[in-house]
Amino acid sequence: MADALLFVNILCASLVVGGSFFSLWVLRPTLRAMPAREDLELFRGISRRVEQYLPIAGLLVPVTGVAALLVDRDIDGAWTALAVGTGLALSSLALVPFDLPVAKQLDAMPLDALDDAEYARLSARRDRFHLLHLLLGSGTLALSIVSALIE
Repeated sequence: MADALLFVNILCASLVVGGSFFSLWVLRPTLRAMPAREDLELFRGISRRVEQYLPIAGLLVPVTGVAALLVDRDIDGAWTALAVGTGLALSSLALVPFDLPVAKQLDAMPLDALDDAEYARLSARRDRFHLLHLLLGSGTLALSIVSALIE
């Protein structure tokens, strides 16, 4: 049972890290080269697609981590790696209440009367949150993989 939970944990962490990496190093630089209105319009369209699976995957990472820790009570190196990784996933989840208002502000911005300076400020803030999610998610994924390899 713990192995199946760890598999789902690694799969979901991979989705989160891959999505964050793609957004930060591929998508955002491309969008920043566009006029603000086109950037925002395209980002909204992409976000709607991503929001269909990424929040669920992001929530499943700490849930499956905690569940695997509860099932496998043999406190060893594998358990410790998973525990630390799960802590990182919970830290990433704790950022959501600070990240979500930025996303909501961006969604509420009118395309017709877009304030380019305000959009640039909010967009940079969103990028900083994506970087934090990427760093925490990468640590989570690495430690989950280490846990699986030790097991």
